[in-house]
Amino acid sequence: MRTLRVETRSRNQPYEGLSEDALLVFMFTRALRKAKGAGARAVLMGRSLSLMRDAVSNAGLSASEYYDLTDFRAEPAVFVLADHTVCKCADWLADVGHLRDALIMLHGYLRHLNTCYTALQTLREVKACTTTLPVGPGFLTAVPKDVDREFVNGVTNTYLSSLREGPMPVSFNTAKLLYVLARSLGGLMVEVGTGRGFSTAWLAAGVRESGGEVLSFEAKEVRVREAKSLLNGLGLSEVVEVIGSDFRENVHSIAGRRASLIFIDGAKEEYLDYLRALESAEVIGEGTLILAHNTVSHIRSISPYIEAVYGEGYVSLTTMTDQAGLTITLALSSPKRH
Repeated sequence: MRTLRVETRSRNQPYEGLSEDALLVFMFTRALRKAKGAGARAVLMGRSLSLMRDAVSNAGLSASEYYDLTDFRAEPAVFVLADHTVCKCADWLADVGHLRDALIMLHGYLRHLNTCYTALQTLREVKACTTTLPVGPGFLTAVPKDVDREFVNGVTNTYLSSLREGPMPVSFNTAKLLYVLARSLGGLMVEVGTGRGFSTAWLAAGVRESGGEVLSFEAKEVRVREAKSLLNGLGLSEVVEVIGSDFRENVHSIAGRRASLIFIDGAKEEYLDYLRALESAEVIGEGTLILAHNTVSHIRSISPYIEAVYGEGYVSLTTMTDQAGLTITLALSSPKRH
């Protein structure tokens, strides 16, 4: 095992030269570094993670690195990254209790599915929540504690009613990513577009474990009522508030409150307006993660937003956690007001 030191030389573009999968690691670890503080640490496991080392170091996290499992020892960490070479023996995942809210990512999951299957089975046995991120060779992303059966039954009913009557919900895979990130980051989650409360419930379940709250904005009154009914039934009302108003008209209510995570799934042609409102209200700060849904299925409507988050002050990538597409964005600094 060796310890990686965080390099302190100036980097105007700390993500420059990273592959797409390494860029995702940079984005997540930079957000974790901001959320958890300077003492946060990472653990890297495997022999094929050279670019990932740079991503983690550039993000500001110190890391312990293990080439194989012979000298591995459990240690507290906010981020654990393993490649497919150590997934063949998943005993190290059998006891993830010491990791608590850590974000766990298994690299190469889709390319080496047969090799990583043992790790997936082990994570299921220890009741971790897992989701797939199809970036580069793919990631299996997890946190140690899954939601319970009662929660799944409740949100499934809402999911099915949304499929029948609208609005179209995110997939379970995308919803689990929201849970995983909310559980890992903690703090304030802001959602623009509650719908019937499906994605809201997953965010709320995450922050209930990690500490924090969800503020979700929905303009349609009937959806507000349905979402509140769902959240009350799941026992999540203490950590989430559904606000019945047009987000752009009420963003001042959260002015100056920096969010750890923002999820945008409202009116597609208004995405850029939402972003500018969040910037002006100083809800976006360095290290804020912004996830925007439908960025592939509604690319024409959303293109002004895409142009903005692929521009100055942000770093972004778009992936297919479901067929609608998801753009993941990291704020590199507090944006200028518009």
